[in-house]
Parts: sequence; C-alpha cells; structure tokens
Amino acid sequence: MKSLFWMFVTALMLSSCSQFGVKTTIVVKNPTALDRPDEPVIVSRERLASLTGKPIPEDKIPVLKDEVNQLLPSQADDLDKDGKWDELFFLVDLAPDSEKKINVSFVKKGNIPGYTQRSNVRFAAMDSLYTEIDHARRLKSMDSPSTQKVFQLEGPAWENDNVAFRNYYDARNGMDIFGKRTKNMVLDSVGLTPHSYHKLAGWGMDILKVGNSLGAGAIALKKGGHLYRIDLPEEGTYKLIVDGPLRSIFELGFKNLMIEGNNYNIIHRISIWGGTHFYKIEVFLWALQVMRH
Repeated sequence: MKSLFWMFVTALMLSSCSQFGVKTTIVVKNPTALDRPDEPVIVSRERLASLTGKPIPEDKIPVLKDEVNQLLPSQADDLDKDGKWDELFFLVDLAPDSEKKINVSFVKKGNIPGYTQRSNVRFAAMDSLYTEIDHARRLKSMDSPSTQKVFQLEGPAWENDNVAFRNYYDARNGMDIFGKRTKNMVLDSVGLTPHSYHKLAGWGMDILKVGNSLGAGAIALKKGGHLYRIDLPEEGTYKLIVDGPLRSIFELGFKNLMIEGNNYNIIHRISIWGGTHFYKIEVFLWALQVMRH
C-alpha cells in the first residue's frame, strides 16, 4: 500500500507576467528511491500567494501545466466554506530521486478546464429523484431494511478510480468496501434498487461482510479496557467539504456521545483522492465536562 508522503515544494519566481502579476513555477521533488505515481501535493493559498509576491484575487483560480506545457489536473478547494479557496491540490507522477517543474497561471472561475473525475462522494435520499444531500442527521435504526428506505447506499459513499467505500448512516456506523472493475465513477447509479450491489455487476460489487464489526475504518473509543463503538450520540451529522474531481472530503460528526459517564464530541474527517487503494481519516475529539451532583 502506498503511504502518504510529503513532497518538498519550492518555487522559482520568473520574470514573465501572468494575468495579475509574476508567473510562478512550483518545483516538486522526490528525494527518495521510491517511484511515486499519483503523489498528492497540497499548497496553501497563503503559500502560493507568497510565491507570486502579491495577494491572489478572489475571482482567480490556479491552473497548472507541466514542463512540456501539458495541462496538469488540479483543484482549488474552499475548506471553510467562506467563498474563497484555501488549498491547491494536485497529483503528480515522480520517478525516484527526481523533480518536476510545474507552471502556475490563473484564470477566472468560469474558465477552469474540465478534468477527468477521479474522486466522488455520493449521499442521496431514497426519494423518487434520489436527491443528493450535503448534510443530514444520522438515523437511530440498526438494520439495513430501515436505513435503505431513507438513503441510497444506506448512507454516504465515496470512491476513486480504484475502489469505493460506504458508511452505514445509522447506529451501526460501520464501513463497507466496494470492489471496482472500472476506472469510472459509479456510485451515483449504484444502489438505486435494494441489494443491487451485492451481486457482481459490470462496475463491481460489495466485497466486505461487515456484520456487527467496525468494518474498513470505522472508529471506536477505548476506555477502561473496553472498546466502545461510536454509535448512538445525541446527534450524528454529515457535512460535505469538497467533491472532486481529484480529491473529495466530508465529515461525520458525533455530538454528546456518553461513554462511562463522560461526554464527547467527535469529528471523523474522511478524504479520498485519485490513484490510491485507501482513504485517509482524521479524528478530532473533545472531552466535555459532565456536571455531577
């Protein structure tokens, strides 16, 4: 499995002009003896602005090209939802002990090139239109028939060009794996009829028997020698942060979870990007003081 590896990113300030100032070249280096295909690189807005030498206008989005002037897919992600992008994200192939120069220019939001979709998040209501949603409260049910009536795929699902996953968006809070036989994004059309993903299809199928386990990456809290499933908080939430084309991010929230007399708030952030066979999780936990009389 390919581990997440931090690239060394530097920049050269060139004299030619872009649409609002100096043109910038990012140099990405792989100092290891390992081949790094589809290596994720993140450059913050502040860092990129420091390289250009002036603030980036709010209506400008970075566009990347490689050393032979070929378009390099990228995305500018607004992580805090304030209407201004915060991070530039792209994938780059790096041979062992090598570097690549990437030219950065800026275009208006409406002029961003179309890129092949390599990541996707799907969370939709099981209504007549299969309406996609960006937030919802977690169900208290604990069985598939109940949850299938409310959500397509029984909860949020995420994929890239190699593999797909889903979360049972109820008190089970388990993680499932879908094996894929295609590089195309498939989740928008999977699960439109009950149990359709349990039989092998052209796109693939459900390949993990989760049962009452945590499955492929669900979280639990160990306290006093006991393992507690993160299952029935006062309120469970879903929040979409970013949806493709290269990287997708969302959060599962758990508010006021009581364990052994203690109260916790938890954020479970999930990220996936093209080219991997895994997804990344970040867990944020707050222990709240409980008043005892």
